[in-house]
Amino acid sequence: MAMSGGGIGVSAMLAVIDTWCGSGFIGGQNIEYVGFAIFCVVAGILLSAIAMARLETWPDRRAGLLRGLTTLLVMMQVVSVYVWWLDKIYGIKGLGVANSPALGALGIPLLILMLIIPTFTTGEIYSVEARKFGKYLLWGWTPKGLARGRLASGTPFIVLLTLLCLAAYAICFAFFGKTGDVWHSASLPGTFATTAPAPPVPTAAPQGYTGTISSRGTTTVYRNGTVVSINGQPVTNPPAATAAPATAPAQRTGLWDSPGDFVQAAMMILVFVIGFSMLCQFLSIAFNNRWVAWAIAYLILFVILVLPWISGLMTDSGSPWFTVNLAYLNPFFALGEMTEVYGSPYTVWLAKNLVLGGLPMWLPTTVLWTVIGCASFLATLPFVARRAMTSKAIPYEEMVVSV
Repeated sequence: MAMSGGGIGVSAMLAVIDTWCGSGFIGGQNIEYVGFAIFCVVAGILLSAIAMARLETWPDRRAGLLRGLTTLLVMMQVVSVYVWWLDKIYGIKGLGVANSPALGALGIPLLILMLIIPTFTTGEIYSVEARKFGKYLLWGWTPKGLARGRLASGTPFIVLLTLLCLAAYAICFAFFGKTGDVWHSASLPGTFATTAPAPPVPTAAPQGYTGTISSRGTTTVYRNGTVVSINGQPVTNPPAATAAPATAPAQRTGLWDSPGDFVQAAMMILVFVIGFSMLCQFLSIAFNNRWVAWAIAYLILFVILVLPWISGLMTDSGSPWFTVNLAYLNPFFALGEMTEVYGSPYTVWLAKNLVLGGLPMWLPTTVLWTVIGCASFLATLPFVARRAMTSKAIPYEEMVVSV
């Protein structure tokens, strides 16, 4: 599948490598690899905390520490990428180069969230929790619930982490004094290039005029209405009339019909996170086994990320696969469309090969994950009801589970 050389994947790779191995970690000037060292220290502390929690009789009661360290590690990575990306765009004298507009930086938190959702949103559910499922889910949004590693608090934690990543994106623009650019960051320039100034345009003269006309620092000599010199430089041929620029394709600018910008990207990412979390929760309760649900969730994620690209390659070879339409479940395709110039080979490819080619990618992606999330939640309810009837209430059972 054709993608431009300035795609978000190239910039994302450079951003991660440079923030880990370069000397500009989170916008500062440090020794090389200081970012990698800091990440290793925080990751090591997180792994040690996980090991200690697993030794506890009730490991889910140590979730507050683990989630706090996870949040710290994720935010360090995404903030350093945001700062790197914006520094390349707003760098000194505008000499920085980013291979994609600023909105492409959201690809990093999106990938991280994809990879950790199955871990935090799968788990077991006790019969007492199933008997009060609605109250149990609401408890997951409370501070006490978030500090516990129960199934009910997995989705709230991931949603809050997503909101932090999106908020940090806007705050980083404020750090550069460009707060207003957040809302149109998909159209910020991805590259800077120095262009030669346009040649001076001779001032119009009456037909057959012979003489000199000076205007705006340009001295033009005419002979019988023909330009013979400009600023003392002889002109052998009269300047050709400038051709009218080709009319660019009409941009789609409405909220619902444009390729999208920060508002649409944030909406799409948040809906994807909630929808995929609901799917993981459904798998956990349906199979009543966290590890089976975890494995299936990652398999689904692998299919969503890989199969559309493979199908796209088959399309280029002349054998299109209908599975290329799984791209609508992959938020990276929509993010790529947002950061491409309308009418580019990438956007043309999307319009030509996808079944809903007339719609911006972010819209069907958002709708599909809304449907998946709602369907997953509704499909969970019969399994919850069956789980609630598997055993009778035990005295003090609720106290033991919620301590």
